[in-house]
Amino acid sequence: MSRKNVPSTHTIIYLAVLLVACGILFLLKGITGPTGQSDADNAAQPAHIPDGKGRMAVPDTTVAADVDAAVRDSLHQTDASLTPDRDQRTAEEAGAEDGYWDGYYDGSQGRENNAESLSAPPYTTAVARDTYAANYREGYRRGYDEGCRNRKTIAGGGQ
Repeated sequence: MSRKNVPSTHTIIYLAVLLVACGILFLLKGITGPTGQSDADNAAQPAHIPDGKGRMAVPDTTVAADVDAAVRDSLHQTDASLTPDRDQRTAEEAGAEDGYWDGYYDGSQGRENNAESLSAPPYTTAVARDTYAANYREGYRRGYDEGCRNRKTIAGGGQ
């Protein structure tokens, strides 16, 4: 025989490694099955869903009667002081705060002084409305002056 017809050692080793690799692949494919899940994963699925697909778990949302009644009762109990239907501050405090912040904003934005352009105060009695208006004007003047000073300080380089 000539040397060219005899398979070399490298070729034999290459074929042997190729056969072993193919055998391992077929063995692993046989173990995991057609869906790519192992037998342990398939065992965890219910019998009526063989591949584990197609359904989702539905949570149990039932509530015990005693818990449901307690929740329903607590929803209807509200504290009257927690309702946001009117301002809980006094007329003096509300007027001073509202006026100060309106004035500060106008002064810092360079707007004109509008201390006298007060809309209707949110109080029902004439005394409370007058008190609110007087404190609003006073707070507006203080806020406007401070807003103007801060605007000049910022524009002047912070000095």
